[in-house]
Amino acid sequence: MATRTKTITSSAYVLGVRKANFITDTFKTFLNIITNNVTDPHNPSSDKWIFSAYPEVDISTNNTISQVDYPIIVIDSADLRWDKVTMMKKENVSRMDFSVYSTSKQEADELIEEVIDAIETNRNNPLYKLQINRANLDGTPTDFMMHGSKRIHIRTASFTMHWTWRGSL
Repeated sequence: MATRTKTITSSAYVLGVRKANFITDTFKTFLNIITNNVTDPHNPSSDKWIFSAYPEVDISTNNTISQVDYPIIVIDSADLRWDKVTMMKKENVSRMDFSVYSTSKQEADELIEEVIDAIETNRNNPLYKLQINRANLDGTPTDFMMHGSKRIHIRTASFTMHWTWRGSL
């Protein structure tokens, strides 16, 4: 029996990104941005197609292909690094990947463009208000994988961002 991935609902609201919860707060912020700005082309009323990890399914059985309905979006948790800026400030330089998995390369390309546009459009609100600055697109690599007998196209947008705080060093 496959274990279930913990689900954070798209209605999870972040009042502020806190140093102690940076990974979770940042994930919730981007989940809200993507959910509110990118629509599932096959089921427009669904918000059950955005995940924090690729859905866990047993790909050794014959029924697995129907268990994952493509397209899906996976928002990876922030990979972070703390840099000292001044004597009293540190800056968190983090990287996040947003990946679209689809049975169609064209659909994967179109959806990753929507994800990029959603992040760029929300650069000033809510990102800047939450002190997530300089969200820069680093690249959009493409790949594919086999899921059973289906070819799944993967398109990823990698962003680097900065978050500065004062306090303990």
